[in-house]
Amino acid sequence: MVNRFYLERRTVDKKIRICSDMAKHLLPRSQAGNTLIIADRPFAIKSALRKKWLYIYRRMVVQRASTLDEEKINAYLHVVLHMHRTSFLTYVNTEKNSVSILLPDEVCACTMRFTTIYVCCKLPDNCLDHLKNLTNKSSVVVDYANTVKADG
Repeated sequence: MVNRFYLERRTVDKKIRICSDMAKHLLPRSQAGNTLIIADRPFAIKSALRKKWLYIYRRMVVQRASTLDEEKINAYLHVVLHMHRTSFLTYVNTEKNSVSILLPDEVCACTMRFTTIYVCCKLPDNCLDHLKNLTNKSSVVVDYANTVKADG
């Protein structure tokens, strides 16, 4: 554990692949609490991430419809309902199933705590210091830009 959060470094070569990887990683993590994505182009990330999220959603609905096992149907139903309720926003919202996508400059003004933070761009030093205040002890920071220091 790194001071106040777990740090996970991931490397992906393009923005579309970042959104694909993020959507797969976000599915189980979004059930733990609110999520923050720090990106230099929030609307582009939001669009690509929602597209991938809806693709996974449709696959889950098809898997649910094709199974006959009642336990699997209930498990798929739980995941599908969670995915349906998840909202992607370009501002901070306190509702339970929200994914906030912010610019690096907007992060410094944020006071809410997040269970998962994705860093997709370079952060200024003052935002790196403020990042510690946005996390809990069980938070995960996923660093695609290799900007977060390992000492927290």
